[in-house]
Amino acid sequence: MPKQAPGILPTAIKLLARREHSRVELRQKLGRQGKFNSKQIDEALTKLVQSGYLSDRRFAEQFVGSRLRRWGRRRIEYELAQRGIDKALILDVLANVDEDDEVARTLAVLRQKNPEPLVARSKQELRCRRFLTGRGFSAKAISRAIDAHRA
Repeated sequence: MPKQAPGILPTAIKLLARREHSRVELRQKLGRQGKFNSKQIDEALTKLVQSGYLSDRRFAEQFVGSRLRRWGRRRIEYELAQRGIDKALILDVLANVDEDDEVARTLAVLRQKNPEPLVARSKQELRCRRFLTGRGFSAKAISRAIDAHRA
């Protein structure tokens, strides 16, 4: 007798057991498997939210916590939006992120990338500015961190 594929709920719970997912991410993963139609996926997602297995807020909080040391606020906002998190929820979760803390995190990332002090207006400083901008740190935080890391 051939082995029967597991149902949608066990499949979804197995995915959630590995890591938190946003509702949109889980919908996409279940849809890519090709075993379930959109109505089944919607019903399963509703059951998972009602039972507390699936939470966009919990996903966003864990995502922010895991990325905060390496990325700036802008990059985190962008990544959460790409994962289907509502803008209001993103702003609510990021409301606790202190602006002075972002300068310290920017400086830590800068020192990890470039341990040697920077020379003002050098090519290395410009590279570091571009790198930190790509990581989503604010221009203000980048400027303050670079000022603190100059020779």
